[in-house]
Parts: sequence; structure tokens; C-alpha cells
Amino acid sequence: MAVVGALYGLHYDIHAAQTGIAGTPDGERMARVYAHARKYPNEVEHTYSFVQVLTACTASFAHGANDIGNSVGPWAVIYGAWSTGKVVPAKAQVDIWMLAVLSLTISLGLMTYGYNIMKVMGNKITYHSPSRGSSMEMGAAITVLIFSQYALPVSTSMCITGATVGVGLCNGTLKAVNFQRVGLLVFSWIMTIPVAGTIGGVLMGILLNTPHFKS
Repeated sequence: MAVVGALYGLHYDIHAAQTGIAGTPDGERMARVYAHARKYPNEVEHTYSFVQVLTACTASFAHGANDIGNSVGPWAVIYGAWSTGKVVPAKAQVDIWMLAVLSLTISLGLMTYGYNIMKVMGNKITYHSPSRGSSMEMGAAITVLIFSQYALPVSTSMCITGATVGVGLCNGTLKAVNFQRVGLLVFSWIMTIPVAGTIGGVLMGILLNTPHFKS
């Protein structure tokens, strides 16, 4: 049962979640958003299906370039200081096994809890289709890669949300974007800074004040 629960996200139907909100306030709001979106012929969208595979791979590459770097940096410094007993230089070497571990865990995170984000980003902001999705992914990927080139950590979630809003506005009206949900996302991003800071500070305080024995 534990394995089935952990792999629940692999079998979660994102499209079914879209129809599942029908009749709810969210569903009615998104119905109005979809009504203002331009619809393109299925032949055109089918052509973009392959393009979206390529843009999704590019976005994944950009995600790894930035987000894994965010995680491996502190870990490499801490591990280097622990293993050598010395101050780690500014350009410390990062072992391949560290990158492999983080690549594995980021994939596990996607398989287990990724569906929660996918159903929001895919169903509750604007109308999606392969042509739109490929533009969103490539826009976010280019942005992340540019900032990564200049060693500036950024949020992939923020970038893809911005790209989603930009593509939605290409419909020619503000009504094609669910700005209530966008506002909620922006608020959650702002709150992550003090919340993460508080939790990190509390944990560090506990570690520093843990009872210990003098050698």
C-alpha cells in the first residue's frame, strides 16, 4: 500500500481533474476563461505535439541547470568541510555522485507530488494546447538558461507561470487568463521567503543548542 500511495502521482489523470471541477466556482471561472481563447485546427495542434516534446526536454534541461545547482551548492560545501576538516574554497569541486543523487530525487519528487502542481498550471490559469504549451515551455526554458548563464538562481515555477500568462494574453483579452489564480500564486511565492526563513532559522537554532558532551 505504501508503494501504491507513493506512486499515486504516476497514475493521476490531469485531464480528468480538469473536467472534475465542472460546476464548481473554479470550473465556472475557467469556463469563462476558455470561452475567450482562440481555438486552432486540430491538424495544427497535432503538428505542435512533437514540437512540445522537444520544448519539454529543453525545459527539463533548464530546470536541472538551475534548480539542482541551488541544492548541490550548499551540500557540496557542507560535505567538503565535513570530509576534509578544512574551509572549502569558493570554487569547490562537486562530485558526480552528488549530481546523480539530486537528479534521482528531483525525479522522485515529480513522480510523487508533481501532479499537484501540474493540475494547477495545466487547468487553472489559461487555455492550453500543444502550440501554446510549446511556447510556454520554451519561453520559460530560455529565461532560466539566461539567468543560469549569469549564475543567478531563479524559480522555474515563476518563469513558467509568467510564460503561461504571456501566452494567455496573446488571445487579445485579459479575460483569457485566470488572474485570481495568478494572484494566489504570486502571494504564495512571497510567503515562501519568510516561511522558509523561519523554518530554516528554527532548525539551525535547534542544532546549535543541542545538548552535547565536551571531549
